Amino acid sequence: MSRTILITDIDTPLGFDLSKTFLEQGDRVVGTVTAPDKESNFKALNSSSFTLRRWQRSSSISAKNLLLSIVNDFNNLDEALLLQPPSLPAKLLHEVTTAEIEQGVDCWIKGNLFLLKEILELFNRSGNGVLAMINYSPHDSTGILPPLESALRGSFQALAKSLFSSYSRENLYINGFESNTVQSSDFADFIQQTLRDRGRRVSGRWFRFQAKSGLFSPFRIASFNRLS
Repeated sequence: MSRTILITDIDTPLGFDLSKTFLEQGDRVVGTVTAPDKESNFKALNSSSFTLRRWQRSSSISAKNLLLSIVNDFNNLDEALLLQPPSLPAKLLHEVTTAEIEQGVDCWIKGNLFLLKEILELFNRSGNGVLAMINYSPHDSTGILPPLESALRGSFQALAKSLFSSYSRENLYINGFESNTVQSSDFADFIQQTLRDRGRRVSGRWFRFQAKSGLFSPFRIASFNRLS
């Protein structure tokens, strides 16, 4: 039976590859973009099972309308994949403008909270759901990120850990994925395979994809692990 899956930021290489991978598995995919002029870039995903939606990350109303449209069109949402893909200019903190800080916070902190609130409300009403929090930084080969991006990604990881704990007693499956591989298609395949094999029965784990060794190496945040 096909599932309805929300995938954010399909105007990024990983978002596009995830959409393609899940469509190939027979799922219904709702993909989000931020700008209407990007909609013509997704002809390769042309499928009766693919729906494109606009989502303004900085708007709580946009997040609410996105989830309402999914419920109206498909009656429910089975899974949601939330990407954290900001690639910001490599600036020292004193070089970052106030506008850049405000935009980063609006898009990558407030935006995530707005959408997650709506997703979790829907999952709680339906009594089940699968959420994947995906931290992807293909340009990070040293482990040292620019200050603003580091703050945004750190917030995302801390938020995921909190969700692992605070929803551990609910019938929800929340896991995290991260990688810095430049091959987004490999990471997309890993995410799809892990969700299929483990992500719909375990919760509270980070799964790390390491392309250098060619190995899939899941690791657990022990203090927030949920027994399955």
